Amino acid sequence: MDFDKSKYKVYTWKNWMMLHWLLNPGIMVNELILGQRVPKISLEEKTTDKQWFERSIVPCPHCETLHDGRTWSSVNGTAFKNWFGLYCNTCGNIIPCLINVFSLIILIITFPIWGWFKTALKIIGLKNNHKDFLILI
Repeated sequence: MDFDKSKYKVYTWKNWMMLHWLLNPGIMVNELILGQRVPKISLEEKTTDKQWFERSIVPCPHCETLHDGRTWSSVNGTAFKNWFGLYCNTCGNIIPCLINVFSLIILIITFPIWGWFKTALKIIGLKNNHKDFLILI
């Protein structure tokens, strides 16, 4: 997806805040236990004077919908339990997210334990976290 650089500031893994999410060992708890995730690409509106959290936008690469960043917040009850990624309510697909290096190491080491149940866990997790999720993966 291409974004208008004059309208949006684009955050990818190259930004220092995203690098913090990738390299901080404490984030492993947020990802593996709490299910908090950060999208691979997020945008910030430059043309408005709203507060920072109100300017945050998460694009869906599948349907190209621009979601309000507050969609996945504790106010909406969707900040946690996003182990498989952020769920797009428009198209029903998963928005890709960054993964912490230490979380990735733990997931690789423990794959023989949970790998057999990945699909079943994904279906159950998405049904529980997103009541309107009806598509079997």
